[in-house]
Amino acid sequence: MRDDAFGYGGRRHSAGEKRGGADAAISAGKIPERMHCAADLVTRRDPVPGLGMIAMGAGGLDVAVAMGGGPFYIKTPKIVGIKLTGKLNDYVSAKDIILEVLRRMGVKGGVGKILEYYGPGVKTLSVPERATITNMGTETGATTSIFPSNIAVQN
Repeated sequence: MRDDAFGYGGRRHSAGEKRGGADAAISAGKIPERMHCAADLVTRRDPVPGLGMIAMGAGGLDVAVAMGGGPFYIKTPKIVGIKLTGKLNDYVSAKDIILEVLRRMGVKGGVGKILEYYGPGVKTLSVPERATITNMGTETGATTSIFPSNIAVQN
């Protein structure tokens, strides 16, 4: 796995090195047709889901078994679509969007689910606003959150 990660742009980080608020082990780059996992990453809280990429957390023991050649099982989460319309008014922030989602779903309403944001309102959100929403999506218990990639992300 490490050789694959290095071959496709992945990096090895030393223990204790802070990246994205968490200790990191191996961060995989673009690895075609294979799934890789990294221990000690708070992937669900990283901004990558706001950029249109799926990121799901994995336990350290699960990752260690996978690195030793053992199987790594993931229960397929259900997809919950959240349609965003319009644009944010003055004095309304991206945090208000996710707080409303949290109010409606509760702290356990997202367990075993991926929150997928879509609709015309998505294009009005900046990348930092999307990252705020996906970062706080775990407060609902969601496996992860995701936004579609569009011109805002590509720029």
